Amino acid sequence: MARILITSFSDGLGKLAAELSGKMPHPKGEIRVSYNLKSNPTIEIQLPGGISACLVFKGKSYPL
Repeated sequence: MARILITSFSDGLGKLAAELSGKMPHPKGEIRVSYNLKSNPTIEIQLPGGISACLVFKGKSYPL
């Protein structure tokens, strides 16, 4: 199982940005993650087909 860990920041993301995103290669395709702090805060994770994962956020696990 793939595991994606997003840790909480006590000060938020500080001066980094209101939006953050990244991607990484995987043998079955690309894994993409975006973090948006604008009006409706969201975390979006895109996995290649056939990949299972778990988001760990603020001490809670969320199956994807």
